Amino acid sequence: MAEKNERLWLTIDERYNCFQELIAKCEEGLKNNPSAEDRKLLEDNKAQNEHNICLLNSLKDRLLQSPKFLFLIANQYDCKVLLSIPTYIETQDEAKFLTEALMRKYLEDNNIPLDCGSYVGIIVRKAFYDKLRKTEQSDVQSIFKDNNVHVISKEIIVSGEGISFI
Repeated sequence: MAEKNERLWLTIDERYNCFQELIAKCEEGLKNNPSAEDRKLLEDNKAQNEHNICLLNSLKDRLLQSPKFLFLIANQYDCKVLLSIPTYIETQDEAKFLTEALMRKYLEDNNIPLDCGSYVGIIVRKAFYDKLRKTEQSDVQSIFKDNNVHVISKEIIVSGEGISFI
């Protein structure tokens, strides 16, 4: 049996974009002067998709106000955490399956200028990371030692050509 490279999970932003595309298709269909029955169907679909976008926006806002997971960026050489970004990741599975897409999105959304070099991007549970910080053990080694904190990590390499994940 052939293995699928396509992932089945979508981030909130990807779901948002899908609903935007569906709204655009509905609007295009409405421009073509459909019958009254088709017009009603298109308007209902458009309204439902707009409602879904509102729900996603409120979910994203709620998750960012009290995040469950953090995206940490650490310098790979001295292992110090440089930056902590709240995420709207809801579950550990979402963090694992969407790691690269989420990290790339957070880097873009937060306009994080990284100098050329190697970094470690880590998704951690916020509650456990907060406990580590209270004990002054918030470097990368202590994060990797505690399996309850560390969810997944990727090496981030920044070069003149862009950002790549390993």
